[in-house]
Parts: sequence; structure tokens; C-alpha cells
Amino acid sequence: MDAPVVWVIDHDQWPRALLVAELIERGYDALGFRRLGEALLALRCSEEPPRGVVIETSRARLSAAEVARLIGLGAPTLALVDSVSARSEIASAFPWSLLAARPVSLGQVADRLERLLSPTAFPPSSAGGSRAPSPFGGPDRSS
Repeated sequence: MDAPVVWVIDHDQWPRALLVAELIERGYDALGFRRLGEALLALRCSEEPPRGVVIETSRARLSAAEVARLIGLGAPTLALVDSVSARSEIASAFPWSLLAARPVSLGQVADRLERLLSPTAFPPSSAGGSRAPSPFGGPDRSS
């Protein structure tokens, strides 16, 4: 079985690269994009849409049309936000699958994405397999 494709959309190179690396280590085919528009453009060359998406929203200029296209793909989408105040504004504007307020470690982000992709969260999808502990963060204390 092929590794599930997941997208990481973040304007900042290093957090994006580190999260992509973390997800690859966990068995995903993780692809990083600087902007949502770039990710959506990549669909023209791809045979399959992503099975999951992580998007950093605090520095992104998100258009309603692009977000609608992203949500329309049907992939669980985890939105990273900066604060509780931004959290309510972003939550009401778009139907994200899950919001994660900073501070949050890359390991916690990967854990949350895995939960979104688990068979119990979305029965048709499965990230499959077990995973090694994250080198980028401690245990997930979000539960």
C-alpha cells in the first residue's frame, strides 16, 4: 500500500521542512507548500488529492475561494493558529476539521494529524502502521 499523501502548508521554511520530515518518518508521503494556492496548483499534476492537510493560518493570506477548494477535497484539515483570540475568528470563517493553538510542538501537530487520519476518525482513511516516538516534541498532552 502506498503511503498516504499529506500536505503541510506554511509560509515559514523551517517549521514546514521539519514537520514534513516528521511526517515522512511516520510513514506519510508528506509534501510541503509555501502557500495554499501552490498546493492547489499541484493538484493538476497529482494523481490523488491529499489524505490530510496541516495549514499554518497566522501568516497566511487565505482567500475564501482557495479555502473552499481545499475543504472541497474532503481531506481532514488541521489549522494552526496563533492565539485564542485568532482562534475564534478563524474557526468561524472556515470549517476546519481541527484547530491547534500555538504554542504546540511539531510532534503534537503530527500526533493530531494522525488522530484525524485514524480509521476511527474517518473510516475510509487509514494512516496504518505504528509510529516511532517523535524526535521533535514530547508526548502529546492535548487530550
